[in-house]
Amino acid sequence: MSDLHQRRLARWQRIKERGIWRFIVARGVLGWGLPFGVGFCLIRRWQSESPPLLWYWDLALSCGLGMFGGVLFGASMWWFTMWSYSRALSRRP
Repeated sequence: MSDLHQRRLARWQRIKERGIWRFIVARGVLGWGLPFGVGFCLIRRWQSESPPLLWYWDLALSCGLGMFGGVLFGASMWWFTMWSYSRALSRRP
């Protein structure tokens, strides 16, 4: 087995030891959900002609929905990567 393959397995073992919730929060909510929410809000603000006084409600709604989507994204990524990790472990000689 290659050194790169060994390092990837060790990395995923560390991620697995840290737990599902840390993965979901770090990768899903903070890594995907919040940036998506802020970006979505900025694009909506740039394209719409709504009053500028309500920007914080738009930001709160966009970030809230982005964080919810981030939880779903993080959970699906956890499931997929743990499935791939278990397959890789079963193929080890």
